[in-house]
Amino acid sequence: MARILVIDDTKNIRKMVGLTLEKEGHAVQAAEDGVQGLELFGDGTAWDLTLIDQRMPELEGREVAREVRRRDPAARLVMMTAFATIELASDVLRAGATDFLRKPFSSDVLRGAVMAALARSWRLWRAREKRRSSCSKARKQRRVVRSTVCRRVRLDCRRLVFI
Repeated sequence: MARILVIDDTKNIRKMVGLTLEKEGHAVQAAEDGVQGLELFGDGTAWDLTLIDQRMPELEGREVAREVRRRDPAARLVMMTAFATIELASDVLRAGATDFLRKPFSSDVLRGAVMAALARSWRLWRAREKRRSSCSKARKQRRVVRSTVCRRVRLDCRRLVFI
């Protein structure tokens, strides 16, 4: 189903998240810190969703989230942390995260957050595709109208020439 990148410095969390999401049919890859996570993330085209831990060595989750959004503004992010504050949650959501999970969380909470983030991106994709198809239909209809009008004008011109 979805390709999910998990960036967390705690091995047990990476394993639990990976097993839970793989059981749901997702392809999961894990990184043990922000630097490795950004290397795996690349330009973002390989990932449908990225789960990021807030407290990690070298790069904090907020910094990783900002860099991920800089590389791919359409990236979907879910932030995870055991040290949740209202300030952190609002800052992370402003940085572009779609959800904020407080550790420890259950498998059901994780599945719900992942499904909500993916469903939101699916709805946005469908809306974008709908607009594209309606625009292309309108363009085709305009071509038909233009070509019909042009044919009539050409016929009228030919008639005038022969009069």
